Formats: sequence, structure tokens, C-alpha cells
Amino acid sequence: MNLWATWCVPCVAEMPELQDLARKVAGDGILVLPLSSDRGGAEVVRRFYAANRIEALPVLLDPRGEAGRAWGARGLPTTIVIDRQGRERGRVEGAIDWAGAATVAELRRLVG
Repeated sequence: MNLWATWCVPCVAEMPELQDLARKVAGDGILVLPLSSDRGGAEVVRRFYAANRIEALPVLLDPRGEAGRAWGARGLPTTIVIDRQGRERGRVEGAIDWAGAATVAELRRLVG
């Protein structure tokens, strides 16, 4: 689960890599869930996706930041790795290289 916003510079920078990650792990039954905290609604996210050729990620909204509060996120971007039993297995605060081979392997290991 990736907490992000279209106005967040590091969030925007990592979205193409999150898309690449989503494509790489789709066959493993792993979902990349980007929750946008934009308050302008789905259309804001759709326009961002179109402008940045993001096609492999769903439009998911969390305009009040409820998911971030529930999971104790301290800022954007925050990514929380949740295993198949719904437990947090890892967390990244800030942007990283999501499409790198080491990151993909670690994600697969954590999710199990």
C-alpha cells in the first residue's frame, strides 16, 4: 500500500517505478495499491495518470488520510508492505527504486 499525492514531488518521482513493480509482481498475486490523498477526487488522479502514462495502477482515494493515520504513517510517500494475513511486514518512508531486482525479491519474500 503506497500513500501518495500528485502534489508530492518524491511521490510523483516513484510512480513509474511502482507501475513497473505492479507489472512484475502481478503474476505472484501481489497487489500494488496506491492510495492518493489528493482532495480533488478521482479525476485529479486520472489526469495525473494520463499525463504520466500510468496504466497499470488503480485509482484509489484516501482524501482524508484515514489509511495513513490507521497505519501510523508519518508523511508521504509511505509504503507499507502487508502480508497475506494482513500484517505489516515492512515499511518505507520516502521514495526508493521499486523496480530494482533486489527490491522485487525482498517484496516477494516479505509477502510470502
